[in-house]
Amino acid sequence: METIDANAGSAGALTPEMLRDLVLAQPSDRIGCLTQDSELWFSKLAADQRTAAAWCRSCPVARPCRDTGRALRAAYGVWGGESPRERRGAGYADRKT
Repeated sequence: METIDANAGSAGALTPEMLRDLVLAQPSDRIGCLTQDSELWFSKLAADQRTAAAWCRSCPVARPCRDTGRALRAAYGVWGGESPRERRGAGYADRKT
């Protein structure tokens, strides 16, 4: 299995499959998107997105997750603590209604 650097910058954005493998290699109690209600990460409610982002702050794979969300131009979901609105504001998300 390929070694994945959890601190890789945006130039090293991961494929969704690589990100999944990196997440699953971590202690599950440190990965909120695995231990909490997954709907928090894809809710349209700002309060839910803030809760999800708070979990991401202590996540060991937050940076590559955020970078992958940016690379995918993800219009939905909190990725590495970054909401769709934050990605759109930074020019990293497709504008979809």
